[in-house]
Amino acid sequence: MNIKKIIGILICILVLIYLIFTSMPKKTALFFIPHQDDETLTFSPAIQRYIKDGYDVHVILATDGISSSIRENLLNGRVVCNIHNERHDFKISETEFTRLRDQEYKQALTSLGVKQNNIHISRFAVKDGTLDKERAKTIISDYLEQYPNSKVFTISNMSQNVYGGHNDHYTLGIAAKELYDEGKINNLDLFVEFYVRENFEKKNKNIKLENYYPTNSNQIKRSMYSYTNFDPKHQHYAIGEHSVSQLFNEIEKDLDNDGFVSYYYNIKK
Repeated sequence: MNIKKIIGILICILVLIYLIFTSMPKKTALFFIPHQDDETLTFSPAIQRYIKDGYDVHVILATDGISSSIRENLLNGRVVCNIHNERHDFKISETEFTRLRDQEYKQALTSLGVKQNNIHISRFAVKDGTLDKERAKTIISDYLEQYPNSKVFTISNMSQNVYGGHNDHYTLGIAAKELYDEGKINNLDLFVEFYVRENFEKKNKNIKLENYYPTNSNQIKRSMYSYTNFDPKHQHYAIGEHSVSQLFNEIEKDLDNDGFVSYYYNIKK
């Protein structure tokens, strides 16, 4: 066999291998997020990790964020902003407030490397603060039908008895755990927010938390900037920072000291 035939056969083999691997379905990761900013505060290292590992990563928002007191208290001038030392008065409506929060959410996820078409707001999303188990199950099931056998990520159901836990957060976990028990989820990561971790561990001593570490700290900083960018002329109002400035400050310090992680535990059949 001459060298040209050998080279031709090798090229055919390589092309065949390439076609096999590119035609194989990607593993899918579904992150269910309670509010705009939780994807950065709680899930960002995990989102990075699964993108890096080649998963088709989708992020789904479950509420509209409309109930935040920040709209009236800070952005519409009820109180003086202690970040900027002035009284803001931007006259932002509820509808506009949701749009602006969604804008921060989408920009943050784009900074983390999530594809634009994989950034979702659930068609069953509810008013901030009103999420119940049945609606949460509907939101999760809707995407499981589109992406069966996906790995699922959301907040722990066990945060419901923890000081600092939030209804919309742990309700997603309650729904996900129930779907797991029903056999509709096979692989489930349940997350604990860094700001309730100590209380969580005191209440749930039988649960051992593991960590996802950032793969790119600068990406997370850019994601944070989506929530801290205050440029009213261009409709950037830093809603995330006005809401939980101390949490963004903590993450920034931790990133500078290699201390920021996602806390989670896994449930797998």
